Amino acid sequence: MRLTRSHVAALLFASVPTYLLSGCSENAPNDAEETGSEDIGVPTDTVPSSSDSTSSDEGSDSTPLASDTDTGTGDGWDNPGCAAARNVVEDGLRLEVEVDLASYDAGLYSIREKITVTPQQAGVALSFYGERVKVLWASVGMAYDNHLATFCVGDFAAGDEVMVEVEYVVDEKNENALGLPFEIPMLQWGLRRYEASSGELMVGPFNEPYYAPFWIFVPQSMHRVNAVDDDSPFVESVELTVHVPTAEWTVVGPGGLGEQKDTSFHFRSDRPMPIYAFSFAASPDYEVFSVGKTESGVEVYGAMFPGSRAGADFVLPAALTTIDWMEENIGPFDFGKSMVFADVPQFGGGMEHVDVIWVGTENLTPDTQGQFLIVHEMMHHWWGNNVRFADWPHFWLAEGFDEWSTNFNVMGELMSPEQFAALQLEYRTSGAELTYPSQWLPIDAGPLRFADDDDMTVHFVTDLQLYYVYGAAFLEMVNQRLIRDFETDLNEALAAWFEHKRLQSATTEEFLAFLESFTLDIQQDYWKPLFDDWVYKTPVPTLSLSAFTYDGSSASVTVTKAKGGDQSLTGLEVVFVAGETLFGTTVELPAGTKSAVASVAMPVAPNRIAVDPQLFYVFKLIKAKDWTGPPIGFAIAPPQDEEPARSPNASPVPGPHFGMTTR
Repeated sequence: MRLTRSHVAALLFASVPTYLLSGCSENAPNDAEETGSEDIGVPTDTVPSSSDSTSSDEGSDSTPLASDTDTGTGDGWDNPGCAAARNVVEDGLRLEVEVDLASYDAGLYSIREKITVTPQQAGVALSFYGERVKVLWASVGMAYDNHLATFCVGDFAAGDEVMVEVEYVVDEKNENALGLPFEIPMLQWGLRRYEASSGELMVGPFNEPYYAPFWIFVPQSMHRVNAVDDDSPFVESVELTVHVPTAEWTVVGPGGLGEQKDTSFHFRSDRPMPIYAFSFAASPDYEVFSVGKTESGVEVYGAMFPGSRAGADFVLPAALTTIDWMEENIGPFDFGKSMVFADVPQFGGGMEHVDVIWVGTENLTPDTQGQFLIVHEMMHHWWGNNVRFADWPHFWLAEGFDEWSTNFNVMGELMSPEQFAALQLEYRTSGAELTYPSQWLPIDAGPLRFADDDDMTVHFVTDLQLYYVYGAAFLEMVNQRLIRDFETDLNEALAAWFEHKRLQSATTEEFLAFLESFTLDIQQDYWKPLFDDWVYKTPVPTLSLSAFTYDGSSASVTVTKAKGGDQSLTGLEVVFVAGETLFGTTVELPAGTKSAVASVAMPVAPNRIAVDPQLFYVFKLIKAKDWTGPPIGFAIAPPQDEEPARSPNASPVPGPHFGMTTR
């Protein structure tokens, strides 16, 4: 996913209050003592306090607010006999969802959801999260406090297949999540309504990071931060039916175009996918057209508004390029033979929903930035949707891998060599900068693999770009070592990694173990120190060049770790450039060593000094205040790297390191 400033503002509104109000247990489900987790408060004007809602753990006789729920079935809403036995299912759901938009013009819609799970523990009840819905019916008795729904399904053993079914209504008039006097689509409860200034309309669910419970019951909370309730679960299979008001409407979803009968659209996918990648797009204004087919027969479509067609015709073929390149170099496209890109007004970015990628209308521009967004979102069907990150601390396994495959590989098919080189250089310089606290939000950034108990909401607000840009820059460090020391490269390694973890979740530690196996690093003394320094630590070092001298026969410069981390930099290459002639040497800066001198014999004075031109490391590079030497930089060739060309994902204005121009 890629986000723009509009998304930044939305998540700042949505996430910062919960971050700042942590510990406000009166506004969250009241089972923190049982789980030992942290409660994350939400604005009190949008969620009833525990004194107003059913307490599922205490078995209260009070009833939920009449405005938010209705009479249940079976044993009713208040079930003290089973509600205390929480059994939150983390993964492996099978979902059947039916969305009735027939009365959408009146601002109402209903959802019927069938959830089939295989719990890992025995119990009598299942718990799922869903936000502020009006429950009409459930297949079993349940308790619901506007966040947590506990379904009393009866005795089951670990490994049993258990199913619950529930139907509920959302009133769009109540969807403004923060009660603001204006609408922000990212902050609506339920489905999102995106409307262009020219009148085109799109309706659909946006799920990442914690928004899935806005429209369906899922084992993920947007208010509770702990190892169980805020993870990134996956679904094993989905079936989706969407009923629309009139025949003018079009719906695209999992499986692409799906099957249409009158005003109903049906979709099915039997491939595991992250819960945040399950979505659809419905509109009365779409024009659907074929972009073309890949070498393997995957057909790419656009579902666009008429005014977006020209830009779409330019950028959408980049999806064909991406699929062909990835299938040739990494592995097969595993999500069917139909892929749709859906036009979303006022969205401002992209989202990698399986088979139905959302693209902000303003990103459908005939330039490399528009192509970059298409490639990035398409790439997620290998990194993120296929090989999934096991939980948020391993988020970089989706975004960093995506960015490396995009910006160090596929974009080279769509840009000039000069643009491509500048793009990679930008990832190096920006990646280093992002490991430092932002001047706008002075909170420590990272590390790339952060602690299991970190709040991902905080990372989304404070350092989101790090996992994309620095993640890709670190992978280039891995690539350069594979080329130099193992006579292979990262694409060959990633092809093997993809085959190893295909349609599965993965952790950082599993990727480290894979590299050790792939390179026969039996002693674990090659990759582990690299990960310890660069994956588990931030910031990266800032290297300062000082004390330049040239005496007519030799040149020297002092390289100092001026600030930042004390990561080990051994064999750091320093190249003194004299016209077309290069004079290279290396310096040793292991952990604990602050500075070293690089010196070479050369008959003429250098006109440039390049440090680590092959990107074996990621660091910031500065000159001492009293510098009297030639220009410095990373690249051997011209001094353009000192003012690098802006990459397609560079932040357009100073601000918190959060969303880029496109995610």
